[in-house]
Amino acid sequence: MLCQKAKSEYRQALKGCQARLGLGLLLALSAMARADAPPITDSLHLDVATLNRVVVDDAAPTLAAASPRALMAVGKASRKACPNSVKPFLRPSGLIDCASGRVLKAAQAAVRHSRPDPAAYFAAVGAWLGQHLKPGEEAGAESMDWRRAWPKASTIAKAGKGDALARTRLGVAMLRSLGVPARPCLVDGQPRLQAWMQYAKPLKAAGRKSSVKGFWAVEGGLAHGQALDAWALDAGELARATWMPQEELKAVHLGSERAYFGPQQEAQARAALACLTSTGRLPADAPRSLSPEAGAERLVLAVEHWSFSVEGSMQALSEMDLLLAYVPHQANWDAEAAPATQRQDCLATGWFTTRPERLRQPKAWADGNWERSKERAVRGQLHFLALNLRRPGAVLQASLQGLTLTGRVLRSDNLAAIPGASAVCWPLGLSWTSKTDIALDKKGYFACPLSPSSEAWGWQVQAGGPGREDDQVLLLDR
Repeated sequence: MLCQKAKSEYRQALKGCQARLGLGLLLALSAMARADAPPITDSLHLDVATLNRVVVDDAAPTLAAASPRALMAVGKASRKACPNSVKPFLRPSGLIDCASGRVLKAAQAAVRHSRPDPAAYFAAVGAWLGQHLKPGEEAGAESMDWRRAWPKASTIAKAGKGDALARTRLGVAMLRSLGVPARPCLVDGQPRLQAWMQYAKPLKAAGRKSSVKGFWAVEGGLAHGQALDAWALDAGELARATWMPQEELKAVHLGSERAYFGPQQEAQARAALACLTSTGRLPADAPRSLSPEAGAERLVLAVEHWSFSVEGSMQALSEMDLLLAYVPHQANWDAEAAPATQRQDCLATGWFTTRPERLRQPKAWADGNWERSKERAVRGQLHFLALNLRRPGAVLQASLQGLTLTGRVLRSDNLAAIPGASAVCWPLGLSWTSKTDIALDKKGYFACPLSPSSEAWGWQVQAGGPGREDDQVLLLDR
């Protein structure tokens, strides 16, 4: 009989074999043989940066400047009067299950004492989320689809806690259940709520054939220098990462960074981008805020930090698309007011990874065209950076127990020992460090004693076959 942990690892091994019976059985046998060992994990850290020329219209309509009398009351009439481009954002989706009774109950409680106009509902839902949704990390799961890796809005409402991504998803669902079109968006890389403000009477706009029926408001508004990075173009979650073929990856967005430059500082902006692509960090002197005297045009270096991992060996991915900052360039906004971010042109794109040997450059890169677009009806385009990933030659299993580092280095194709394999480690968080060679036995196992250091916050381990000690990288927290 297997212990419960061994059974769990056995199921994970079989689930990850992906039609490769031999690999699945070897993973399962490995789990049964070492039930007390951590699962074998393949991971990849990736930083993606885009240099954008951004033009902002300060005269665009905002929620703060809108009069409540100018907005149409929420109800059947407002839903019917919505432009066709806005109506999809009233529908439920897989994660944004606005038809759920639990979501509707929370929404009705939030607006119990509010006026029935979209601005009041928007504010009431935001206040309810601040009072009833406790901060907490949203537990993403291994998934073949970014949109299925996270809990539904109804699950978040039941749990009563979540991070910014969960808060946005629940807020969108609550607003839709009340009849207010809503969608998730990104502001400086962070998830935010966007809701549709329907005018009681359409407004005439200069240079527009059709009247403007309303505008999209961002919760909290946009501070000086902020711009909308992206927003969902359909009723679903904004997919920030997609990959093919389908493999159960755990994709974690680790955070965002921004650096701002004037329109005449393109040389400095490109130098900062070059620093990131070579070191994985922005230069210390890169301006992290926009000058108060800055005009409507600026250069923004947007950086997104990612981590991808999977139990077992990550398969070769013929396509991994990471969402870039964008603004749909529509020739005619129909009945929607144009967004405050008028333009966001991509000037350059770059990336940094701890595993450069894993990346394969798409053919399009030969022409300097790193950017791809995916059409979404008439509502605009989503822009992605497309990458191809090689399968690793080795997988690394490691754990830290006190001052002893234990684990195993295996071939990724059959999980056998690698003749001539090597591994090294070193402490993290110290100003000066030296690498420690790790001795492997014939089966690829190792147990390496570590030197005590109160300043180190963790250890980095690298391993691989002959001449490729950086084929696998793991970061272990003390």
